[in-house]
This record gives sequence, C-alpha cells and structure tokens, in this order.
Amino acid sequence: MTTQYAFLGGQLYSDASQVVARKIELLVDAGVTELHLGVNSTGGEVAEGIAIYRLLRGSHFDLIAYNIGSVHSISLLPYLAADRRFASETSSFLLHPAGTQTSEYITHQRALELAQQCRVDDDSIERLLQERTNLEGQDLRRRRFGTWTLDAAEAMTHGIAHEQREFDPPGGTVIALYPPQRV
Repeated sequence: MTTQYAFLGGQLYSDASQVVARKIELLVDAGVTELHLGVNSTGGEVAEGIAIYRLLRGSHFDLIAYNIGSVHSISLLPYLAADRRFASETSSFLLHPAGTQTSEYITHQRALELAQQCRVDDDSIERLLQERTNLEGQDLRRRRFGTWTLDAAEAMTHGIAHEQREFDPPGGTVIALYPPQRV
C-alpha cells in the first residue's frame, strides 16, 4: 500500500476540479492507494465542489479526510467523499443554502433563472448530504433555509465527521491537491 498526504484548501473556483483531476491522475500513476486529505477551505463554486467530490469518490483511493480548520460551504462535499472522516478538536463546519454571485445587470427573467439554479444546486447538495451523513428532516431544512455552524462534536453527532483526530503527516510529505502549489 502506498500512502500519500495531501492538502485541499483555499477557494474552490473555476479551475479547481481540473487541477484536482490532474493531481489524482498523477497519484494513480504513482501507485498511491491510500490518500490522507487535510481540508481547510471556506468554499467556492457549487459545480467545483460537486465535481471534486465525484473525482475523489471515483478515484478508488482508500480516502481518509481530516477537517484541519474549516470545512465551510461547498468544501464540505470533497470532505464527505471520504469513507473515514476526522475533525480536529477546534475545527468548524459551515452549512448554508446554495447562492450565486453576479456583477451583471439582472432582469426579472434572469433572477428567476438564477433562483432555479440555486434550487437545483440545493437539491443536489441535499441528496449527497443524505447519502453521506445522518442529516435528515429538520436538519436538512435548517441548512436549506439558513446558515448553520457546527463544531467537531456536533459534526460527529450528525455523521459528518466520524471521530476527533488530528492530521499528523510525516514531515515534508504533504502535497497540495488544491491550490496548485507544494505545501
């Protein structure tokens, strides 16, 4: 078994899934079978978070994820891709409804289109939360209609994290999965 330690951080914006896909390909080519992934991200674009989740789930690594600070917003999905999930003692998780940012002039029709996209994104996120956590009913509604911050203990209660453990890789062994520089 070949083990690799990696970091996923920063904002997950338009190139994130492409960078992660290239890194996964390199890790597979190097014979990595077990990937320990430290996550510290405030989120980013929904499409990128879902794509990274799918890439990690399809990678066939024994994937172990660690919340090493903040797993906020859409960065929750790449974290949830792991079958074993840990949270550091002082870590936090932030869940909220999907939204959009735009600097364009918005007509009524465009506002309706953006609202529809947010609903579709919320539905996708909710399906993945139902598959990968113990969240249900009122908790899912709470996320859909407001911001919800959880500490490590609360995340364990809801099946987001499985136990409290620190990310403790051997010195000099961590690569950046994203952003694209060496840690």
